[in-house]
Order: sequence, then C-alpha cells, then structure tokens
Amino acid sequence: MGCTDEFRGASRSLLFRAGIMRKRTTGNRLAQCLAALVAVLGPVAIPASTARAQVIINPGFSNSYGDWSARWWQWLFAIPQPSNPNFAGVNADCARGQAGNVWFLGGSFGGEARRVCEARIPQGKALFFPLITAVAYGDKDLNSLRVMAGTLIDLVDVQKLYCAIDGQKLSIDFSNFRASSPTFSVLPPIYGSIVPPGLRRGPNPKDTLVADGYWLLVPPLSPGPHSITYGAMTTNGFVVGVSYEFTIKPPEVIKPPTAWSQP
Repeated sequence: MGCTDEFRGASRSLLFRAGIMRKRTTGNRLAQCLAALVAVLGPVAIPASTARAQVIINPGFSNSYGDWSARWWQWLFAIPQPSNPNFAGVNADCARGQAGNVWFLGGSFGGEARRVCEARIPQGKALFFPLITAVAYGDKDLNSLRVMAGTLIDLVDVQKLYCAIDGQKLSIDFSNFRASSPTFSVLPPIYGSIVPPGLRRGPNPKDTLVADGYWLLVPPLSPGPHSITYGAMTTNGFVVGVSYEFTIKPPEVIKPPTAWSQP
C-alpha cells in the first residue's frame, strides 16, 4: 500500500469539521459598517439580533490561520483523553487549556457530536476552529508529511462544508479558508497523548507535526446564549458533524468600595 493510500484509509480518524453562521441582512447598513470595522480595527462584539456574524480574514490577532492551526493541535494533544475536547460527551469543559484572546472549539474523530459548555465563555474571546483538518507526524521527511496531511484534505467536498451560528448558515466561499501549518511539536500530558482512531500511537515530543485544513476565526460574540454547528463531507462519503451550545459571559462589574468611617 502506498503512503497516500495508507493515509486515505486513515482519513476517518483524522478528519472532522466545524462551522458558523451569519444572519441574512442584505442591504443592512449597520452590518456593512460593522464589517468595515472588523476589517480595519479587528474584532468587535456583534449582537446576534442586529448584524450577521463576521469572519476575521486571515491573518487575525497577529497570527496567520496556519499559525493558529498549529496552536490548535498543540492545545488538543496537550489534554488527556478523559477530558479531551474531541472525545467529550454532551457536557464539555470548554475552558480547559484556554488562554489569551482566542479560544478553541474541539471537533470529532468521527460521527456526530453535541456538546454543551459547562463553563461560560468570557466576553471578548474570538473563536477559532476547523471546518475540517488533518495532522501528520511520524518517521517521515517534511515533504512526505505535508503530502499526507494535504492528501486527506484534498478529499474534502468543499461544497459540503458548512457552519452555522444560532441556526443561521454562513454563506462564504470556504475554498478561501484552507491553510496549512508550519512545522510544530507537542508536549503530551503526563498520562500520555491521545491516539486518534486508526493510528498506532499519539505524537511524542521528538516528532515533527504538520497540519492542513479549512479554518475559521470568529470575532467575539455578544453576551448571552449561542450555538455553533459545523460539518463536512469527503468525496469518499465520510461525514462528521459537531454542535456546541454555550453562553458568553459579560464582564463582571467591580463596585467601588463603600465609604466607611469608624464611630
């Protein structure tokens, strides 16, 4: 079996998808202004009731999509299987391993997954996730690793990529959102790294890793409940779907100390 055929067979364990939506507000001047602000100034919180959800164009938050994809895989491989986002059940610890102004959402190694975030996501956090992605590592040269990861993503039917926020699909040209990572390494948890189904082992600190996929970076959403649903299909019929339900937490209001004097 050739290298490409071997990894085509492993695609069931390496491919998954993610998605978003935006509201249909054609001709809405406010939405156009918000889009311009996102492009010029960076992310802003967008109320779901007044404007469609926007996507931050590559790059975002001082990193390219490729750089963020490497960080996403490092985040995933750093969490042991019992609490790993890709193996999570309905109740998901969405705050696990998160840091900075960009938070990650997990995917699935196969099948449909519905998750409800137990912790609220702080307001002001952008969300980064794959519509579909693949990672390659092992005793291969760099070019071979890139071919492995890229071959899997080449199987994606771009017309079947989708994502929705709060029930409304995002209508964009998803082919513009494919990105490959630079080389990176991982530091597995003390109890060992996850092993994606179909692979013999997880990565170790000496491995060189590369990733490929379709990604989206969504600016901070407004406070309150939200849902994100995403999915993909490959040309060989492999289907994956993930849905998240979560709440954006507004910042805490710090009350000034009450004046007090000793009688």
